[in-house]
Amino acid sequence: MKKKIYKIMGVALTLVMVLSLFAFTAAPVAADPDENEWSKFDYPDEGSDGDWFYSPDIEYVGPMARAINGDLYAYAYVEGADFGDDDIDSNIFKSDDGGRTWSTTDFADELFGGDPGFVVDIVCDSEDADIVYVATGFPWWPGYAYWSEDGGDSFEAMAPDSLDDVRNGDCITSLDVSYFGDDPHVFVSTSNWGGGGGVYYINLESYLSGWIDMGLWAYEGSDDYDAFAVNAAPDFDDSRKVYALVCYVYDDGPTRIVVNSGTSGVWEQFGEDLEEYGDGDLEIEWGSNICFPDDFDHDELFVAVDGGGDDDGEGSIYRVTDETAAYCLADDDDDVYADFISLEITGDVGATLLLAGTASDDGDDYYYEATVLYSTDDGESWDAAGKRPSGYKWTYVLMAEDFADSGEAWAATSGRQCGVSYTIDGGDLFNQISLINTDMGDRIRNVSFYPDYEDSGKLFLASKHHGRDSLWRYDGEYWERVAEERVLGTPIRMVSVSPEIGADETVFFTNWEFWDSEDIMIYYSDDEGQSWDDLRCQPGDLYNWVVIDAETILAGGVDAGDGVVWKTDRHGARVWEDVDADIEGEIWHFAVFGDNVLCGSDEGEVAISEDLGDEWEMVGDPLDAEFFALVAFDTEYDDNSFIYAACNDDIYRFEVGESDDWEEIVFDADGNAFNIGIASGIATADGCLYVSDAEEGAGMWRSVDPTADEPLFEQVDFELNDYSMLWWLQTTSGSNVLYALDMGYDEDEEAGLDNVLWTYEDALVGPVELESPADGVGVDRTNKLTLEWEGLDDADDYEVRCYADEDFKTAYKVFKGAIGGDEPVLVLTEGDGIESGTEYWWKVRVAESEPLVSKWSVVWSTTTAMGAAQWNPFSGPVNEYPWMGATDVPLAPTFAWNTADWATGYEFELADNDAFTDAFTKSLTTTVYQYETDLTYFTTYFWKVRAVSATGTSNWATGVFTTMERPAEIVEPPPPVEIPPLPAPITPAWIWAIVVIGAVLVIAVIVLIVMTRRVP
Repeated sequence: MKKKIYKIMGVALTLVMVLSLFAFTAAPVAADPDENEWSKFDYPDEGSDGDWFYSPDIEYVGPMARAINGDLYAYAYVEGADFGDDDIDSNIFKSDDGGRTWSTTDFADELFGGDPGFVVDIVCDSEDADIVYVATGFPWWPGYAYWSEDGGDSFEAMAPDSLDDVRNGDCITSLDVSYFGDDPHVFVSTSNWGGGGGVYYINLESYLSGWIDMGLWAYEGSDDYDAFAVNAAPDFDDSRKVYALVCYVYDDGPTRIVVNSGTSGVWEQFGEDLEEYGDGDLEIEWGSNICFPDDFDHDELFVAVDGGGDDDGEGSIYRVTDETAAYCLADDDDDVYADFISLEITGDVGATLLLAGTASDDGDDYYYEATVLYSTDDGESWDAAGKRPSGYKWTYVLMAEDFADSGEAWAATSGRQCGVSYTIDGGDLFNQISLINTDMGDRIRNVSFYPDYEDSGKLFLASKHHGRDSLWRYDGEYWERVAEERVLGTPIRMVSVSPEIGADETVFFTNWEFWDSEDIMIYYSDDEGQSWDDLRCQPGDLYNWVVIDAETILAGGVDAGDGVVWKTDRHGARVWEDVDADIEGEIWHFAVFGDNVLCGSDEGEVAISEDLGDEWEMVGDPLDAEFFALVAFDTEYDDNSFIYAACNDDIYRFEVGESDDWEEIVFDADGNAFNIGIASGIATADGCLYVSDAEEGAGMWRSVDPTADEPLFEQVDFELNDYSMLWWLQTTSGSNVLYALDMGYDEDEEAGLDNVLWTYEDALVGPVELESPADGVGVDRTNKLTLEWEGLDDADDYEVRCYADEDFKTAYKVFKGAIGGDEPVLVLTEGDGIESGTEYWWKVRVAESEPLVSKWSVVWSTTTAMGAAQWNPFSGPVNEYPWMGATDVPLAPTFAWNTADWATGYEFELADNDAFTDAFTKSLTTTVYQYETDLTYFTTYFWKVRAVSATGTSNWATGVFTTMERPAEIVEPPPPVEIPPLPAPITPAWIWAIVVIGAVLVIAVIVLIVMTRRVP
C-alpha cells in the first residue's frame, strides 16, 4: 500500500484536534442542501442581511421599549455602520416579532444639529401604537428629544431650539410621556454631573409654546442638583404630579426622590434620602426609571441607581414610601448591592414583581458582566439570573405586558458578546435572540442535530468568536444562543443531543481541551439548553465520546498505553466504569448500531462491543496507521454484519463472524485498487459508504456497493474550493445528507476556512425505480422492447443492461448512453437483435461519472410476443370453429383451435366489438371451449386466442363470426269458439208486481159482483 507519511504527519495534529471536537454519531444537516454537489451550511447571515441576528460590529444595545401592539424598539451602536445622511454608527431598530428580527428605522436620518444619536431613553405612547419618543444625550453631548408618529418611518426633533434655550447645556438623562386630557406631555431630566440639572416638559398639542422649565433649580434654593430620572405619576391626568430622581453632587449626595404637583419651581421631597448601603449619603451618576406599582396611590415607588464618585459600585435598589422612609434593599439582600441602570415593575403594592439590570462593578465599570436580578416579593429578596444575559456593563431590562403570567422579558447589553437576551421564566434564564455582538460563523466547532431533524429542523451548533465559545440552538424557526463561555464559565467544545431528545429534552457538551484530556467536565441540560449543570461524576479522561441516551455516555481514554472506554449509565451520578477496550492506544472514534459499538484508536486498532460497551473484543489485526482509525457500521449491519474502517490512505471492511482480517476495498471503475489521500471522516447511509479526504480539494470518496467483490469508489468534489480540506464527515439521521467541516486555508484571503460547514445531499444514493414493462409481464410486440424507468435528480446518463439469462452471465445487450430527462426511455428493436418469444432480464443505474453512479435497480423480466411462424391457432389439423367470417353460428357455440405443443395454457376472449371492450375472458388448458350462455341472435362477435407458457405468450389470433338469425314464429289457427247455452230468462220484479195487482183487482171485481147481485 502506498505510503503518505510525509502528508499524514503534517496533518495528524489537525485531524486529531478536529475529530476530537465532534461526536461521531449519525446526525442530520443544515436545511435545504444542494443535491449532488457540495454547498455551504445555511446559518444566519450577518447584519441587515440576516435581519440583525448578529454582527461583530454591534458594540452597544439598549435602552428598549415596547409599544401597545407588542412592537419593540431598541437602540444599538454598530461600529462603521454609517446610518443616515451623516453616516453615524447609531440607530433605532424596530421588531414586530418579539425581538427575533429587526429592521432599522429612519431615526438616524432625522437627527438635529450634528446630534451623534446616542440614545438614553425610549418611551412608547400609551394610546397610539405608532407613536414613539426618543431622547439622546451623554456627558459629551446634550442631546435632544424626538418623536415618530408612523412607527419609526420618520422622526422629528421636538422644538430643539427651545430646549437649548431653557437648559444650561446640560445633558438629557431620561424621558417620560403622559397625557393631560388629550394632550401628550413629554418630560426630560438633565444633568451635567456637576449641578445645574433640571426637569423640562413640552405639551405637544401646543407645540409653539416650546419647552417649559419646571424649576428644579429652585428646590432648596440651590441649583446644585442633577436630575437622573423623571416620571409622571400614573394618575398624572388628575394629580399633575411628576417625580424626579436627583442628586446633590457637590457634597457626594444626598440622593432623593422629589415631586412636583404642577407648579413650576415647587418641588418637595418624597420619602427620605436614598442612603448608601450601610448608611451615609449616596452619590450617583445614573439611575433607572422611577417605577410605580399597579395600584400606586402616591404611597410607594421603586428606583434603582448607579453609584458615582466615591460611591462607584455601591448603588442599589430602593423602595421609597410616601414621607417616612427610603429602604435600601441591599440592607436585606446584598445581591442588590451593586450599580443599576434599569428597573421594571408589575403588580400591586406588597406583591410586586421586579426586574433590575446592572450597570457596573466596583472599580471596574466597563468590564462588569451584565446581570439581571429579579424579585417576586416586593423587593424583599432577590435572585441573580441563573443564566445571565451575555455582555457587559449596562443592562436594560424590559418586561412583557403579561410578565406576571408569561414570565417574558428582554435584556439589552453592551460590550463583547452583547445583544438582546430573552427570558420566559421571569428572569432566571436568558438566551440571546438578536443584535448579538459576534460572528456566528467565525469558527464552527461542532454541530449536533435532533433525530427528527429532517422534519423539525432542530439542531445545536457550537462556534467561537472573540476567543469565546458559543452554543446555538435552532428550533426550526428561530436561532438562539443558549450558552456562552463567559456566562457559563467554561469552554464549549463538543455538543451532542440525546437520541431521544424529543422525549427527554437532554443535550450534553464538554469543555474538552486537546492539551488536557484529563481535566474534562461534561455538562448537561434536561430542558433543551435552557439551563446547564455539570455531571456529578466525570470520566477519568476523554479524547472523544458518544452519547447513547440521556443516561448513558461512553468516553474514549487511555491507561498506560491501553485503550479504555469510560462508561456511565446513570447520568454521571456515580463513578464512571473504566472498561478495557482490548486494543492499544487512545480511543479517538466511536460508531453505534443498536447495542453494538465500535471504537478506533490512534494505533490503528479497532474493537467491537455487542452490549453498549460493557465488554470489548479487538477486530482483526491493527491497520497500517500512524494515528487513529475511523470506524462505521454498514446501514444493513443487522443483515450483512459488515463494518468499515478508514485509516491513512485506505478504506477497509470486515464481516463480523466471517472475516479473519480487514480487507482493503478501494477500486476504480476498471477494477484497479488505488489509495485515497488522507482519511479524515467516515459515514454510511442507505447502504453507501463515504470517506472524506483531507487532501486539498479532494472532497470525499463514495461507494454505493461497499459489500460487492470489488466496490467502486468515486470522488465527490463538486463545487468545493480548490483549497478545501474536508474533515469530520457525518451523515444525517436516516437520510442521505452529509456534512463536513472545512479545515483548508485560503492563501488569497490569508485566512482559515473553519467557518465553512459543507453539506451534500446524495440524490443518487438510491436505486433507479423501474416502471415498464412490469416485472414478469410480456409485451405484445415480437421484435421491440420499450424500457421505461423513473429518472433521478441531476442524473445525466443511464446505463441499461438487458440480459438473455436470469443469472446475468451472458449479456445480450449492454447499453450505455445519453438517456436523460425526467422520464427516460430506451427502445430496443429488431435491429438491436430483439427476437420474438424470448424472455429478457433488465436493470438500470445512473452511469459512472454522470455525475455519479447510482445503485442498480432491481432486476425485472419481460418476454416478447411469439410470431405466427411459431404457432397459428387457425392453421393445422384441427378446423377452428367458428371459422373466420362464419355465419349462422349457434347461440352457444363450441370454440376450437389448433394446439401449440409448447403451451401450458391459452387465453380466450370474446366480445361484440373489435376493440374487445367489456370482453368475456377465460383462461384454458385445452383447445376446445363450450360457451356456457346464449349469445344474441344475428350479432357479429369477435374472438381471439393466444398461447401462454411459463416464459411468454404468443400473438393474439383473432376471428369473427355472426350468430344465427332469429327463427320465424309459427302461427296456429285459433280454437273453435264454444257458445254456452243461454240461461233461463228471469222475470223482472215489476212484471210480478203487475200480475199480483191484476190478480187482486180480478178478485175484488168478483167479490163486488157477488155482493151486489139481486136476489131473485
